[in-house]
Amino acid sequence: KSAPRARCRMAAAGRVQLQHVAVIAATLATSQCQTPPDAHCTVPERYGNNAHGSCSGNSLDPQSDLSQRGLPMHTVLPECSTQPELLKALGDGGFCMIRHAILGELAARAKAVLQRPGGMLRRDALLVRQSERVTQVLELDPVFGEILEALPSWLHSVLRSVLGADFHLGSFHALLLHPEAEPSHASRTDEVLRANLHSDYPYGHATAFHGGNLSHVRHGWPQTVQLLWMLTDFTRDNGATLLLPASHRDGALPRRLGPESHADYAHFKRHAVAATGRAGDLLVYSGQVWHSIGVNMEERSRAALLGQLLPFFIRPMEAHAWTLPMGVQARLSSKVKRLLGINWHFFFQHSFRLAPLPRGPLAALCWLFDALWYGYPSNVHPETLRQGV
Repeated sequence: KSAPRARCRMAAAGRVQLQHVAVIAATLATSQCQTPPDAHCTVPERYGNNAHGSCSGNSLDPQSDLSQRGLPMHTVLPECSTQPELLKALGDGGFCMIRHAILGELAARAKAVLQRPGGMLRRDALLVRQSERVTQVLELDPVFGEILEALPSWLHSVLRSVLGADFHLGSFHALLLHPEAEPSHASRTDEVLRANLHSDYPYGHATAFHGGNLSHVRHGWPQTVQLLWMLTDFTRDNGATLLLPASHRDGALPRRLGPESHADYAHFKRHAVAATGRAGDLLVYSGQVWHSIGVNMEERSRAALLGQLLPFFIRPMEAHAWTLPMGVQARLSSKVKRLLGINWHFFFQHSFRLAPLPRGPLAALCWLFDALWYGYPSNVHPETLRQGV
């Protein structure tokens, strides 16, 4: 029986509350930056309260077109292939590139799926300016589950060290950066990069820009880790992600409102690194690293998959255990299910929490078909009886 092509959408993932509350002290190890021989990372004199660093080596010609468009100059970033290297790089600069993390064939298949026509009837997408986020990718095609399956075991070991044993994938979707409608100049590039400068959920979503008042992440607060799978080549011309080395170390969050935002962006622009790579590469970075989306000046869109890994007690942005249809779950391996938080002791996946509404009419019908065809787990999972819970 083939899995139904359900396109079920949850209205507000913010209502998701995990059943468990715990405190896990997870801190990133610090050490020397792991970089190619012609590059090095340093932590310069403090910028205000921020002990931010920079990576240098193979800098661009200041007279190049990229410089005239206002793009940051530094382009070298650390590369990792072992657990110790990644832990050291996360602690120092806050990010690292894993080359050839997935086969080019997987990247090409995923890219082809994202280019299928169909619009909102076939996928949930949010288009903001030139960037398009495509959610529920696991429901679009089995290739996205295969990409999660391909994560190396040594990377799982790193994630357990940083996030604790029961970490989960709290967000997994695609991001397409479409070409600019017209040539960009330096002031326009600065405007786009400054508007998108941020650090990630949950702390980055508690700042004044989002209606909160958080300005710093305190020492000892739980960490998050971001994964970015490159489905196409990432270049400086097509808007490679820009990151500020060591910006996670003092806990300061970038300011996006008021005159302070200009000072933060000026520092970011001066020291940022462009995460360039080939299709199949995987960028791993701390969620608290300052970063921004680039500007795509090529003729083709660039594509990536984004994943956020969290300690189990942090509320996810996309509650896969609530929203993923059973027909899709059935084709996933136990390894991927556990990564998504679909475990026997997570009762919030029960159908009582999965009513068809407030989905749209088409998505509600898809949900009902999936429930009738595949069923949903009972309120008491059989494993609870075996475990004596």
